[in-house]
Amino acid sequence: MHLVSIDWLSIYCDCSAMQQHEDYIFDKEAYGTSVYQDMYTIYQYGEEIAILTCNPRSSALKKGTGVLKIVNPILYQIGLAEIVYNLLQLCNIVPINISRLDLCADFNHFDGYPDMQVFFQDFLTLKLWKIGAAKYKVCANKAEQIEGDYFKLIGLQSSRHTYQYLRFGSKVSKVSAYLYNKTQEFRDVKRKNYIAEAWVENGIEESKEVWRLEFSLKGDG
Repeated sequence: MHLVSIDWLSIYCDCSAMQQHEDYIFDKEAYGTSVYQDMYTIYQYGEEIAILTCNPRSSALKKGTGVLKIVNPILYQIGLAEIVYNLLQLCNIVPINISRLDLCADFNHFDGYPDMQVFFQDFLTLKLWKIGAAKYKVCANKAEQIEGDYFKLIGLQSSRHTYQYLRFGSKVSKVSAYLYNKTQEFRDVKRKNYIAEAWVENGIEESKEVWRLEFSLKGDG
């Protein structure tokens, strides 16, 4: 059993003819970003749904363009496509392309690997191979760090190494792939109730470790 979701969606847009609509409130912030002069938090019926940054500071970017980022809780709602479509259409924001899209699958384990630690061990001992380029980073519990030309291994030596994270590609790659322990992230950072609720609704057992396989696509990736 697994659940496929979108965890990040930002759209490069033409905002030059943007207009207000009665269903939305555009709350202009007192600051922008290093790339865009203006920032708006967008609300629908009192709920925050998106952040819009627009009006480029640099002439290298087309005048009147911006980036619309749908906030994370909205991405897990039923009817996401309709929410995004209505915002674009009713406020006359014209999509040019997707600037970043993160697709993820959440599950308790891979088929054939009821213990995900065995999966990591099989990868590290070359019983499993990634197709194509294989520059990677592996992380275990907390961190002592050893760096080499081709990979980085982070872990805490104990009676058993417990691996939590595997990444292919860098933060600037057009496409990056991540496999990590989402349950551990909830413990270390913050539990997101709307994600946990989506697990329960789709048969993912939160009482067990939940893992996430995520592909982050940027620009023309």
